[in-house]
Amino acid sequence: MKTLVCFSFMLMVIGIPLLNRSPVYADGFYTISSYKVLMNVTEANEIHVTETIDVDFKSDRHGIYRYIPLVYLYENTKEGHKEQKKKKISFSDIKVTNEKGREWTVQKYRQDNYLILKIGDPEYTLIGPQKYVLRYTCRLGQDIWAEKDYLYYNIIGTGWDASISNASFEINMPKEFDESQVRFTVGKKGSEDDSAVEYKTSGNAITGTVNRTLDGNEGLTVLVTLPEGYYINKPNPEHNSYYLIALASVLLAAIGLFLYFRFGKDKKPVITVEFYPPEGMNSAQVGYVIDGIVDNKDVVSLIIYWADKGYLKIINGANNEFSLKKLDFGDAPMTVYESMMFDQLFSESELVTSQDLRYRFHGTIEKVKHNIKASYELTKDKRIYSKSSNISQVFGFVIAALCTAVPLAKAAYSYFYGEFSMIAAFGIGIILTIATLLLFGHVIKKENVTGKMPVLLAYLPFLVYTVLTGCFLFFFTENPIVSTVCPAMAAISGFFAGFGRKRTDYGTELLGKLLGLKNFIRLAEKDRIKQLVEETPDYFFHILPYAYVLGVTDVWCKKFEFIAIQPPSWYQDDNNPNVFMTVLFMSTFHHNMDSYNHNMSIAPSSAGSSDSFGGFGGGGGGFSGGGFGGGGGGSW
Repeated sequence: MKTLVCFSFMLMVIGIPLLNRSPVYADGFYTISSYKVLMNVTEANEIHVTETIDVDFKSDRHGIYRYIPLVYLYENTKEGHKEQKKKKISFSDIKVTNEKGREWTVQKYRQDNYLILKIGDPEYTLIGPQKYVLRYTCRLGQDIWAEKDYLYYNIIGTGWDASISNASFEINMPKEFDESQVRFTVGKKGSEDDSAVEYKTSGNAITGTVNRTLDGNEGLTVLVTLPEGYYINKPNPEHNSYYLIALASVLLAAIGLFLYFRFGKDKKPVITVEFYPPEGMNSAQVGYVIDGIVDNKDVVSLIIYWADKGYLKIINGANNEFSLKKLDFGDAPMTVYESMMFDQLFSESELVTSQDLRYRFHGTIEKVKHNIKASYELTKDKRIYSKSSNISQVFGFVIAALCTAVPLAKAAYSYFYGEFSMIAAFGIGIILTIATLLLFGHVIKKENVTGKMPVLLAYLPFLVYTVLTGCFLFFFTENPIVSTVCPAMAAISGFFAGFGRKRTDYGTELLGKLLGLKNFIRLAEKDRIKQLVEETPDYFFHILPYAYVLGVTDVWCKKFEFIAIQPPSWYQDDNNPNVFMTVLFMSTFHHNMDSYNHNMSIAPSSAGSSDSFGGFGGGGGGFSGGGFGGGGGGSW
């Protein structure tokens, strides 16, 4: 299961798998003339390591590789049964310099269960003696053996493919220890030879040398048996940073909630009983005000609105296809965007079909949508949503994104040891959060009209994303705090941010009237509708474009199943000139509105190695290559 999770995350952090090439080291290109290791051991079971490696390149090389195991396999005896266990090791504070303190170029990345350090510049080659000083901190974490503590470490790993001369070491322990419990082994992996090391102790320090040249794939391991409790299980500094991130996410979520309740929480609209739309509003404006979005459908509804106003005539011809005929309507008032769209509609002929508008009307549709929205947003008294709520909603989305992207970036960097993985994880976290929240916010606004997707269903994609984020974080950090708190804070702040677009008083008033009209269309009794038709014979057609943008045309049609109405003066049915049935008209209406919506909106086309098994079960003498750390290296 963990392998599957790991693979999924590596697909998420695009490009990281490209780094996972098995390193190939060539024997004979170099030798190591000196290998000095300084180990400062702390009570927290951390080792501050300095490796000073003198390399002699025999031919042009860019530099060296160093690879160190990140997973230690050991045996644990429980109730008389031995079981193989894994322990993760972390490394930090990695720095590589030359003898003058100048830093070498280092590429860090994770390959399988190894930390790879690729040292050197791909643009330059070297030959002859070179010095590499590697400094890093190895965090072994909580002691894994119950009865005793140990320092079991591969001072020089068994993975070097070159001979090593003049190997020496210095180990500084944090407090006193039993000198008789110190043992060194030298040789290939599994060797128990302890005859090649000369060492001495002084106070808490152990110093020594290897009295022969190490051949390729030979290493040096130390085992010091210590009393139980020698190490103090202090909190891992790596986990401290995760706790800070979790705390920061709580604070950010609190800020997000404050912004919502201060600037984003909507007043509940007063829904009034309405038989007509608000005075002076065309159907496209109603479509925008109800949900804050101008759809293509809202713009196309103006065709029916204009027909009802007497600006054009609709002719139902062959194959039940609508043709639009321009009428002379004098100086009747139109908005700027209505005039622009109307003129463009009949720019080539006074009689057009939906096919005539194909490919040439897309730009006009977009301009009209922009102008409808701008006519409200750029006029303070007509603004539907407050500016402060728009800004606070953006902040809410950003807060939710940071609550997931930051811990993902930190986890990716700690696991893969690469800046690219950190940047990729951060970027993908931001993109996925914003994308799923924009979908959520969009559906919330449309909910006022269609009611097709419940709020919780719209929230589901973002919720799934936060749950997966928590799973990834727990796998890569093994920290339950950051893997639960950060996604939870993202989920909370994102949920409220989705509702964080607050209407102005004017916008709330209009919403109440439009919801009142929508409720009337859905719930009106037959007798009340008959009365309105008697007062206004064309009442059905007056309301039709508004019912269309409100998403209740089918309900509106059903109300007139048994109410006789005359065809409007602007409608000519060449297929059935003597018969008008509301049901047939609405069937043709839906087909043609979909056709105009589609054709008017079409834009013109443009042209490695496996885990090392330590096998040390908390007793015995240990062997070469069996401890923590070590690994190996080569040239490139």
